[in-house]
Amino acid sequence: MVPRMRTISECAKTLKTLDSETAITYTAIRRMVLTGEIEHTKAGNKRLINFDNLLAYLTNPPTLQAPKTDDGGIRPIGMNEKRI
Repeated sequence: MVPRMRTISECAKTLKTLDSETAITYTAIRRMVLTGEIEHTKAGNKRLINFDNLLAYLTNPPTLQAPKTDDGGIRPIGMNEKRI
C-alpha cells in the first residue's frame, strides 16, 4: 500500500473534511511535527506527513509521564539565599 503523504495544510484540510467538528488545527499539527511528536519527511521546504500515521497517533496518543518533583531532600544553600 502506498503511504498517503500530505503536507501539514493538506492534513488539516482532510481532517476537517472527515470531521467538521475537529479541534485539530493546522497550528496544532505543525507544532506536533516541529516537536517531533509526529514523524515527517522533509521535501524541500515542505514537511510531509503520512496521513494514516497521523490518524493512528490521534486515535491512540502516547501517555505522558508526570514530571519529577522535588522530594524534599537536602539541598545546598547558596551564598545569596536566606537561611530560615
